[in-house]
Amino acid sequence: MLTIAICDDFELDRKYLAILIQNYCNTLSYDICIKTFVSGEDLVAYYEDENMGFDIVFLDIYMDGD
Repeated sequence: MLTIAICDDFELDRKYLAILIQNYCNTLSYDICIKTFVSGEDLVAYYEDENMGFDIVFLDIYMDGD
């Protein structure tokens, strides 16, 4: 299974990218798991809590935050 993380502060962008990836992987019959995150902090917390890495990470470079 291919694990993919999408990290973006805009919900529509997260959903749109997830749909594009899902549709593409469906055409190739790839088994995937997509996790979405609203911030880098959430992504890191999930990684630490679940002790689970990702094969691919899509990371927004312009995000709100301190």
